Amino acid sequence: MNNGEGLIPEIISKQWQDNWMCVAFTVVIAVVWPALSLPVGRFSLGYFTFWAVLAIAWGTVASAVIIVMPLVESWGTICKVCVGIFTNDTVTSTWKK
Repeated sequence: MNNGEGLIPEIISKQWQDNWMCVAFTVVIAVVWPALSLPVGRFSLGYFTFWAVLAIAWGTVASAVIIVMPLVESWGTICKVCVGIFTNDTVTSTWKK
């Protein structure tokens, strides 16, 4: 029978893995990515426009994900609440049990 003793080291290991992944991602985004633009020197209008469009696209996609993902994740509960509000079926089915 598993009493959960082996679970703690697995959780700690997963947390360390997640922490190192976050540190690596931060280094890539904050140091490596900007360093790739150093050889260009001065940004031309086209190069600057590319980065501006990329930033706007990134922000748009991130906004859509931030809005849509919680709705998708909770869609079942949202539907149950709406059914309960408009038809009262959920409340009456609970009373009959």
